[in-house]
Amino acid sequence: MRRILPLAVLAVLVARAPAASAEDAAAAPPAPDGAPAPAAPAAPPEADPAAARKHAEQGDLLREEGKWDAAAREYGKSLDADEAQYLVHVRYQESVIRSGKGDELVPEYDDLLKQHPTDAVLKLHRMRLDAPASRVERLAPAVKATPGDAPTQLELGRAALAVGDNAVAKKALEAAFAIAPRLADVFELSCEALRRAGDTSGLRTRLENRLKQEPESYETLIRLARLDLVEGRTKEAYERAIAVLGMRPSYVVAMLVRSEAASRLGKGEEALQSLEAVLRLNPADPDALVASADLTAKGAAEEGLKRAVDLYKKALDVKPTPPALRAWYGLGWAYERLGQLKEAGEAYREAALLSPTDAAIVNSVGVVLLKQKSFQSALLQFRKAIDLDPKSPEAYLNVAMVAEQQTDWNEAIKQYQKVLGMKGQEGNVRALLNCAFDHEALSQYKKAEELLLRVRQLRPQDSDVATFLGDNLFFQKKWKDAVRAYQDAVKLDEKNRFAWRGLGMALAQDDKPKEGIEALEKARALKPDDPPTLLVLGDLYFLQQDLEKALEAYKAYVKAGGTNQDVPVLIEGIEKELAGAGGGK
Repeated sequence: MRRILPLAVLAVLVARAPAASAEDAAAAPPAPDGAPAPAAPAAPPEADPAAARKHAEQGDLLREEGKWDAAAREYGKSLDADEAQYLVHVRYQESVIRSGKGDELVPEYDDLLKQHPTDAVLKLHRMRLDAPASRVERLAPAVKATPGDAPTQLELGRAALAVGDNAVAKKALEAAFAIAPRLADVFELSCEALRRAGDTSGLRTRLENRLKQEPESYETLIRLARLDLVEGRTKEAYERAIAVLGMRPSYVVAMLVRSEAASRLGKGEEALQSLEAVLRLNPADPDALVASADLTAKGAAEEGLKRAVDLYKKALDVKPTPPALRAWYGLGWAYERLGQLKEAGEAYREAALLSPTDAAIVNSVGVVLLKQKSFQSALLQFRKAIDLDPKSPEAYLNVAMVAEQQTDWNEAIKQYQKVLGMKGQEGNVRALLNCAFDHEALSQYKKAEELLLRVRQLRPQDSDVATFLGDNLFFQKKWKDAVRAYQDAVKLDEKNRFAWRGLGMALAQDDKPKEGIEALEKARALKPDDPPTLLVLGDLYFLQQDLEKALEAYKAYVKAGGTNQDVPVLIEGIEKELAGAGGGK
C-alpha cells in the first residue's frame, strides 16, 4: 500500500491549530550545548495537479467497472501527486476495502496519527475505517462543538447512513450541504439521505438543479435515472441510462439501470445483453450476478430457475463483500419455485439472520413452512411479520391462508377484511376473491356476490373473474344472470373451458338444453376427460332421447374417473334399450 498522507497541505479543508507565534518560539528551551539545532519540518511534496487528475480519472473509470484493486492503485498514484483531495482519499479507502485489503489501511493511518496527532482531517480519514456506530458516537459531540465544520458534518452523515439512522444522516448532511455544497461527497450523500428519508420530491429538485448547472454530470444523471425507476418513470430511466453510457461506456451502474429499465419495458433480450456486458468487464460483479439471476428467474421456468440458483450462489462466493442479503433472498425465492422447500427455507433463514427486522423475509420463511404444512410454525412467522410491519398486507393474507387450510373460514374472512380495511388496499384482488370464496364455503352467497362484483369492476377484461361471478350466481340459482356472466367470460376468452362448462349447465337449468349441449361440447373440446362436463352432457343427451350420444358421454365419464354410482346403471339400461331397438350392441 502507498503511504497515505503527509497532511500539512490539507489545511485548506478544515481549520487547523494556529501556527506557533514568535513568543512561543522565544519561550522554547535552547538546544543543549553542542547539540545540533532541530531540523526544520520537511516541506510537503510539490503537488502535480495534472498527474493527480489523470490518475483520479483513471481510478474513476476502474471504479465504475467494479475493478477495485486497480482503482485503488490509481487513486493512490493520484494522492502521491496531490495529497489535498478529499474525495480521492474517500474513494481510495473505499476501493482498498472493496478489494479485500482494508485491514492494511488501519496500521498506516495509526502510524500517521502518531506523527500528526492534532491533524483534524487525518482523524476524520482514520475514523472512517472504524465501525459506523462508534463513529456516530464520536462525531455527534464534535458536530455540536463545531457546527460550522462541513467535513465533520459530512462524516457524521456518512456514518449515520451506514447504521440506518436516516434522521441523523439527513440533518447532518443537509447542514454540510448548506455550508459547503461543493465539498466532495456532500452532494452525493445528501441526495442519498433524502432518498432514504423518503423525500423524493426534494431529491428530484436537488438533482435537477445540479443537472442544470452541470449538464454533463453523468453521476447526477444516473442518480436521476435510479430515482425514475423508483417512481415508475421507466422510459425516462432508460433514456437517461443510455445518455450516461454515451458519456461513460463502461459505467457498470448505468448498465444495471439500463438492464432494469429494459426489462420493465419488455426488452428482455436487451436487459440480458446489458448484464452480460457488465459480467464481461467484471465476471464477479455482485450486482450484475444478482440482477442477472433475478432476470433469469423471472419467467419461473424450471431451466431459468436452475440457472438463477447457480448465479445466486456465484454471487454469494464473491469476495470480500458479497451482496449476501439480496443473494440469499433470491436463492430462497428460486428454490421455492423449484419446489425445493427445504433449501428455500434455509436460504430465507440466512437472509433473515442478515436482516431480522425485514417483514418480507420473515413472511417468506412462513410461506415455505405453510407449503410444508407446518401450519403453527408458519403462523408464528406471519404473526412476527405483522408485528414488524402492521401496515403490510402480505402477512395478513397468509394468516388467512393458514386458516383456510384448517377450514376456519370465519378466521380467514376476518383477516381478509383487515386487509381490505387498510388504506390503499380496498382493491386488493387477492383479498376480495379469496374472501368471496370463503363466504361461499359458508353458503353466504350474497356477501360473496358483492365482493365478486367489486373485482369485476376492477378487472372488467378478466375472463376468470367473470366465470367466478357466474359460478356464484349459479349457486344462488339465478340462472339468467349466471348465463350472462358466463357469456361475458367466453367473449373475453373463448378457450375458457370453465366458462363454457358453467354456461352449458346454466342454460340447461334455464330450460335451454340444446344451447346447453352446444356450450358443453365446446367445453369438452377443450378438455375431453373432464368428468363434470361429461356427466351433464350425458344427462342432457339422455333427456333429449339421443341415447347413443348419452351412452358415449356416460362411458367417457366412467373412463375419466367419474364416480357417480348411478351412471353404470344408466349405461346398462341404455345398452339394453339400444340392443332391443337394434340400435347398437
